[in-house]
Amino acid sequence: MTSHKSDKTYLLPNLNNIPIELKKHNQWVVWKGEKIPYNPKAVNSKASVNHENTWATFEQAKTAYEEGGWSGVGFVLIGDGVAGVDLDSCVIDGIPKPEAMQILVNLGAEYIEFSPSKTGLRAFGFAENLNSGVRGELNGQSVELYTSGRYLTVTGRTIKNQPFSNLQGFADLAKKIRSKFTEETNIHACVHSVPSVNKLMDFPVSVIPIGISQRNQKLFQLARWVKGTEPNASRNRQHEIVKEWHSR
Repeated sequence: MTSHKSDKTYLLPNLNNIPIELKKHNQWVVWKGEKIPYNPKAVNSKASVNHENTWATFEQAKTAYEEGGWSGVGFVLIGDGVAGVDLDSCVIDGIPKPEAMQILVNLGAEYIEFSPSKTGLRAFGFAENLNSGVRGELNGQSVELYTSGRYLTVTGRTIKNQPFSNLQGFADLAKKIRSKFTEETNIHACVHSVPSVNKLMDFPVSVIPIGISQRNQKLFQLARWVKGTEPNASRNRQHEIVKEWHSR
């Protein structure tokens, strides 16, 4: 396999360990750097979660990764029953925090892996489609839930590797996190520490400013993120996204 010089800080994926429940779908991308998705079938062409012609089969993504220059592979969620759970900052020296694992155990997750950063966990399973992604905190642990409009990196570096299960309580957990955010927002109108869910975009935490002093810096990061997720966005669409971002 070709050496991946850009992967010094990332966990190298075990592609032979990727679950069949994901492999069988033609919803794969490759990624590098700031986790910007790229089309495995084209040369240095960015992928978009909104354009299926920029996705590929698992084998095509695997081949592109093995040819070199990429940090890993990712899977696009499209609301077809596959759901992803993302927990950040919950692994210390290779050991998951008990409270993070408990969240996944409570959901009944049978497939759990380490994230590329080596500090987070990712779980996949089956769940009903959410209207939009959900981000927030539960008992001090950051939690992100997705079923569509998002791509997630997949490492195959598993903690638990069993056939996918129905994630019991997935919708209830999403509702609980949303309710918690709404409650905190009503109390602290200017709080930005817990990202909200909006109807236009699921903004990543990295582009949300904490205080006015960060707005210029985060606006630059927003532009990079939009270019990566919606490379073909019209000028009107770009203005729509920025307007929504300013309303946060």
